[in-house]
Amino acid sequence: MSKARLRGHLAAEGAARACQWGATLAAVVALLWKGPAAALSLALLAGLAYLARPGPSEELDRKTGRH
Repeated sequence: MSKARLRGHLAAEGAARACQWGATLAAVVALLWKGPAAALSLALLAGLAYLARPGPSEELDRKTGRH
């Protein structure tokens, strides 16, 4: 895996993780201020952000020494 692909994979992972955490925190705030309906919609957004994370890669594991 080239350095550019590795960097892109890690950037996509970080962006999806940041969106997931942001939506989770927003869901907690929405639960306190707006109620369960708003919190549920933001929790679903956090779930979608989790699904947006890139999957495992054999090449990435070899490059980082995990394989």
